[in-house]
Amino acid sequence: DILQYWEKLQPADILLTHQPPKGFGDRSGSSVPLGCEHLLHKVQKVVKPKLHVFGHEHLDVGIFETESTTFVNAASVDNFYEIREPIVVEVVPN
Repeated sequence: DILQYWEKLQPADILLTHQPPKGFGDRSGSSVPLGCEHLLHKVQKVVKPKLHVFGHEHLDVGIFETESTTFVNAASVDNFYEIREPIVVEVVPN
């Protein structure tokens, strides 16, 4: 069960996961969000990263920002497994 891994997450500036959190870069052909609600909770309440990078959902690629976290769906291929242009995010230290 994936929840056992989310429970191990600790505070971090940068978080990399395969699965998106619910509501950020997690939509497929339907408009139903497919991300993990439990991951979103851990990201917002425990990890509190400045940057969260993930993939998995190939259609909803892009950068999504909140006040405290930049979420990046960096899926490298589309739904036909054609390689897409990379997403570049600049990380500036405080």
